[in-house]
Amino acid sequence: RDVQARYEIFVSRVDVGRPSRTRNVLPETTEYLATIERLDSMVARMDPVIGETVNSAPSIAGWTRLRDELIALEEPLRALSMFASHQIASHVEERNEAVRTQQRLGVGLSVFQCSLTLAFAGLVIAQIRQLESRRRGLETLASNLRQARVEAEYANQAKSDFLANMSHELRTPFQGILGMLSLLRDTRLTSQQTDLVDTASLSARHLLVILNDILDISKLESGKLDLQPEPIQ
Repeated sequence: RDVQARYEIFVSRVDVGRPSRTRNVLPETTEYLATIERLDSMVARMDPVIGETVNSAPSIAGWTRLRDELIALEEPLRALSMFASHQIASHVEERNEAVRTQQRLGVGLSVFQCSLTLAFAGLVIAQIRQLESRRRGLETLASNLRQARVEAEYANQAKSDFLANMSHELRTPFQGILGMLSLLRDTRLTSQQTDLVDTASLSARHLLVILNDILDISKLESGKLDLQPEPIQ
C-alpha cells in the first residue's frame, strides 16, 4: 500500500509536467515531448502491476521490469529537470530584469520630474525677482517724478511770485511817469513839445498794458484771476 501511494504521487507529478500545464514556462522541445511520452508509456505499463486496482503484490519479474524502466528514465528525467530549472531561472531573470528596468525607468522619470519641478521653480523665482526689480524701478521712477513735479511747482510758484512782485513794483513808477506827463501837458508847451509829451505818454501806457498782462498771467497760474468786464470795439 505504501508503494502504491508513492506511485500515485509520482503519477500526479507527471500530470503537473504535461505541456498543457507548462506551456507558459517550458518550450515544447523534442526531448521534452519524448520524455513525457516515455513517462506516459511507463505509467500505462505500471498501472496493471502497481496501480490502485491491483490487489495482489507484483511478482519478482514485475518488480525487476519496473526497476529497469525507472532506471532507464533516470537520465531523461534528470535532463528534463535541469531543462525546467534553466527555463524557470531564465524566466525569473527576465522578470527581475524587467523589474529592474521598470525601477530604472521609474527613477529616471522621478529624476526628470524633479528636474522639471526645479526648472519651473527657478523660472518662477527668476520671474518674481524680475517683477520685483521692475516694481522697485517703477517706484523709484514715480518718486523721481513726484519730486520733479514738486520742484516744478515750486519753480512755477517762484516765477509767478516774481512776475507779480515785479509787475506791482513797476506799476507804481509808471503811474508816476504818466502823472508827471499829464501835469507837463498842462503847462505852456510848444507844439513840438506837446507831441513829444504825447508820444512819451502813449509809450508809457503801452508799457503799462504789458505789465498788466504779466500780472494777469501770474494770476492765471496762481488761480486767482479776477474778471473785469469792459466795453470793447
